[in-house]
Order: sequence, then C-alpha cells, then structure tokens
Amino acid sequence: MSYPGVKRLESIIDESASLERVMKRIGKQGKINIKANKILKQIYQEKDICSCEIGLVGCTGGLFCGFAHKHKRVWYYGCPELLASYNETVLACSSCHLKMEFSKEETERVFKELRP
Repeated sequence: MSYPGVKRLESIIDESASLERVMKRIGKQGKINIKANKILKQIYQEKDICSCEIGLVGCTGGLFCGFAHKHKRVWYYGCPELLASYNETVLACSSCHLKMEFSKEETERVFKELRP
C-alpha cells in the first residue's frame, strides 16, 4: 500500500547517493562558509562555549546549535574574514536562531548584550 507524500526506502537511498554527488560540487562561497565554520568551531571550543548563548523563551540549550551571524550572509560577501569572526557570531540553538533571524531588533539586542 502506498501513502501520499511517503517515499519508499529505495528512492530515499537513490536520492542520498545523488546528494553525495551534488555535495562534491561546492562553489566558492560554499567553500568559504565551510572554512569559516571550522574556524568558528575552534574559537568556540577554546572559549568553552558549547550551548546556546541566547536563552530566549523556547530555547533548546545545547541541542541543534549553530552559528548565528550579526548580519545576513550576503553582507559578508565582500569581507569573508568577518564571516569567521567571534564578534560577528553567537552560538544559538535552532529555536533562538529562528527568532533572531526575523527580528532585527532582537538581533541587535542580543549582540549588544553578548558582544559589546
């Protein structure tokens, strides 16, 4: 029996194989992002920051954390070295990152508080 919207395991495996081929073709900006994330990971480990720094309502703490930037990524295209800057990022769980993403005021407040 087939359910709408549910893929068979074989098609998922085929898609993951093609995804691996696509991932090999990373562009210039993708390579810059990967390099910046490696640098940021090392910086945050040295500072012993391993969970969400923001702590808004609904924060998941150390789950699903990533780097939230002060500006949209397009802003960093002219200055890729700032993409890996500690003062331009905070470690945020997906919940807090999403709230910051759509509120410029919240982003400014968080960065003034955490990166004065």
